[in-house]
Amino acid sequence: MPHSIFTRESSAEPSSDSDIGHSVQCQKPSALSLSRTPLPATKPGLPAPTYPELRTLPSKVSPTAASIFQLPIQRELDLRPGKILKGLAGGRMNLEASLGQVRGSAPASGPCIRCARSWKPKGPFRSCIVVEGQFAGACCNCRYNNDGSGCDLHRLHTNPTAPKKPRNSSVKPRPSPPPRDTIRSQMVQRQLATIKRRQQSEGKSSNGS
Repeated sequence: MPHSIFTRESSAEPSSDSDIGHSVQCQKPSALSLSRTPLPATKPGLPAPTYPELRTLPSKVSPTAASIFQLPIQRELDLRPGKILKGLAGGRMNLEASLGQVRGSAPASGPCIRCARSWKPKGPFRSCIVVEGQFAGACCNCRYNNDGSGCDLHRLHTNPTAPKKPRNSSVKPRPSPPPRDTIRSQMVQRQLATIKRRQQSEGKSSNGS
């Protein structure tokens, strides 16, 4: 089996042919992709990424993915046993998380709860990595599959949003509609006034004749 490029395979050896299908394979990028934007700075000794989308960005990507792509690569892409990356060609959250995983840094406060748990840890990556200024503080594992708000490193949990500001005093509140009884009373008064005017008009006509 060819050596994986820029992807550290899990230490567990595949026990059958079906297990081999889950290991990360070397993918040879096309000539067209190699002619696009070159790979940004990489630490000496680190091989190139396995996944073509991590070497050359897809034609349509989010501004976040484009920004993270410009950062220097810091580590190999180390996936959990049996995990493969999906949805990178979409150019959004999964690509952002995968790019950030090899370019970010370990959280100063330690891994998030979901990355650290031993039973079904979150995400495809073996380590908990954050990218400064991105994903509202969430780690790349939680950002993968667009679940960043559930990360305990997300600002919703570390710095909850302030209560809503009071309504501007210069803006007058919309008056509430009058009660139904009031509306009915006003209608009766208008009808009585109409009848009174009609009677007065008829009285004047009879006096004139």
